[in-house]
Amino acid sequence: MKKRKLSLSIALIVAVTGCVSNARAQSSATLFGVLDEGIAYTSNIKGESAVKTANGIRWPTYWGVKGREDLGGGWNAIFNLQSAFNINTGAMATSDVLFGRLAQVGLASNRYGQVTFGRQGDFMNDFLYLVPEAEQFLTTYSMAPGGLDRMAGGQLSNSVKYRSGIGPGLTFGAMYAFPSTATGSGAASNGYGRSFEVRYINPVVDAIAVYSQISGLSVTPASSIGTTSFLGYRLAFGASTPVQLRSLSVAALGISYVIGAATAVATYTDVHMDSGRESGSLQTLTLGGTYHFSRAFLFEGGASASRLGQSRWNQIVGTFDYFFSKVTDVYLAADWERARGAGQTAELNQSGGPSTTNSQAIVQVGIKHYF
Repeated sequence: MKKRKLSLSIALIVAVTGCVSNARAQSSATLFGVLDEGIAYTSNIKGESAVKTANGIRWPTYWGVKGREDLGGGWNAIFNLQSAFNINTGAMATSDVLFGRLAQVGLASNRYGQVTFGRQGDFMNDFLYLVPEAEQFLTTYSMAPGGLDRMAGGQLSNSVKYRSGIGPGLTFGAMYAFPSTATGSGAASNGYGRSFEVRYINPVVDAIAVYSQISGLSVTPASSIGTTSFLGYRLAFGASTPVQLRSLSVAALGISYVIGAATAVATYTDVHMDSGRESGSLQTLTLGGTYHFSRAFLFEGGASASRLGQSRWNQIVGTFDYFFSKVTDVYLAADWERARGAGQTAELNQSGGPSTTNSQAIVQVGIKHYF
């Protein structure tokens, strides 16, 4: 009898272990991220040049964990959590928000697309993926003035996001963010957000059209785009005075085309803003691309022209990348901006402050590692 009970117990343990192993085989979780760090020289920040460490310039520095469980019938449960941070201090990039870069959970189908819930970026961030992630043709510094077109990323809390699929062919997406009091750069505060995307991808062409509308955002024009006059507000030079926007909407088009070792990129964004006192439109045209001299040696660069009212900005960026491996590269990047207009000085995106003149330049040497 004891032998029979022992045999039954062993059989039960084997069966349970087999079920657990099978369940684990049906699901996965992956730790991943990017570390990007360098030393930057800035020609003019409030009248002084500066040399400092700077992280997240070629690509945001963050860590994350993502997972997928096979539910059968082509369905999967998915999640993705990402936390951006400053590698120099260890501090979270978004104060008091652990997963400020991304926090989503949802369902994905091979046939019907995927729907996710949580804190997510709107579709404007997809413009950076007109080229592969390792070949980003812009730097953080060379985004549109103040990052107002949200191409550099902007998160919306309490959001629902649907994608019909992720390439190739024709796909579309829609997103809605419920009114929220979330904190952090790009978060909807006491307002709502919505975003729509239509995209076409084949081995040579990647084309995208996006419309996003967000209410309840505040911006700091004097300390982010170097202006003392913004949509009816008079601001002190370099001040962090917030300007509350009733609404911000972005209409954008982009296309990339692969020609041998080169990829050409063109994007156009039109950001319409209403402060309650005045409204205005920030329009930016960017032409750029990448070129592979070899498998290890890559050049990325571009030029852009922006305008808002009487203010004008022209930017040039160039980056030389050398890849030691598929996950580690070193780079030399140079960004330059020239601005003009009443009360307008130059200020590259996230440079640390406005220039006292109509030009600003940044040169950075850095290293980037994926894990």
